[in-house]
Amino acid sequence: MTGAVRAAAIAGALLSFVAAASRAQGRYRVAIGIVGESKPLVAEFRVCVPAETSDCGSWLVRTPSVDDSPVITPVVEVGPLRSLDGRDSISIDGDAIVIRSLVRGATPARNAIRRTALMPRAIALASDSRYVFVAFADANGESGVIDMIELESMAVIDTLPIRGRPAGIAVLR
Repeated sequence: MTGAVRAAAIAGALLSFVAAASRAQGRYRVAIGIVGESKPLVAEFRVCVPAETSDCGSWLVRTPSVDDSPVITPVVEVGPLRSLDGRDSISIDGDAIVIRSLVRGATPARNAIRRTALMPRAIALASDSRYVFVAFADANGESGVIDMIELESMAVIDTLPIRGRPAGIAVLR
């Protein structure tokens, strides 16, 4: 293999690695219904990629196609969800979000995520089955948080504080 061919092969491998990392950096928009409000909040979550200087984190955004139409957000009982790939079960169990791996031999096989003084109200699963978004509310109904949880590690990777009591949540993209 000549030096030029070897350099081209290495450059091609690096390019495919960078492209894969770029695709891995997901961007998710989440609509959050707030009790007493006719329009949802819209939040954007961007996954941080180690060793990459990119926008990452979470913030509220304005999306005219979503924000300009009224939405009714009744509080409903939420049953367990199962990831689209069938690997995980996600449910609200009292004051915790419980994630169970349905893959034999997976570690950890179960994780419960709790928030001090907050109760889980709603959950939504990303279409790629990589993340679940959970709306937590305080007892007074004055504020809450949205957690972005990575299913592979079963850990909270981002949290967005919000005003108002969340009643529902949906992943837009």
